[in-house]
Amino acid sequence: MIPRLIHVIFISLVLVIACKSTETTNEAGNQGLIQADSLQLTQLTLIQGDWKNSRDDKSLVQVRQNRWKFLYDNENGSEVYLIHWKSKLPQYVDTTVQTSFVLLTNRSDTLFYELLGVTDSTLSLMHFPSGRIHLYLKSK
Repeated sequence: MIPRLIHVIFISLVLVIACKSTETTNEAGNQGLIQADSLQLTQLTLIQGDWKNSRDDKSLVQVRQNRWKFLYDNENGSEVYLIHWKSKLPQYVDTTVQTSFVLLTNRSDTLFYELLGVTDSTLSLMHFPSGRIHLYLKSK
């Protein structure tokens, strides 16, 4: 129990430090990039761990701190993505919509998702621009 508590405290501290460097808005198109608040920290804490796709047991997502990795059949070929939070995604969603968006970036790609919901056992995302819903269940 105590090692788990220490782990959660460590992750929270790392997340706070990482989110302190998040910019709010600049001229280069980062409109809507939001600084961490308690809701974001809660969401980021909840998404930590291994998640299996509800439709395909071989499809796995690993989230460690602010890093996201897609795996298939436990193969280690996927690049690591950095996780960024936004309050707006004007190229896909009306700016009056109040929700959290997750952007995953690596050297060559950016993926856009709306966070539909996260609990200690489920993670639900909608991919943009496809509109495809992704439901993941926490691995035990």
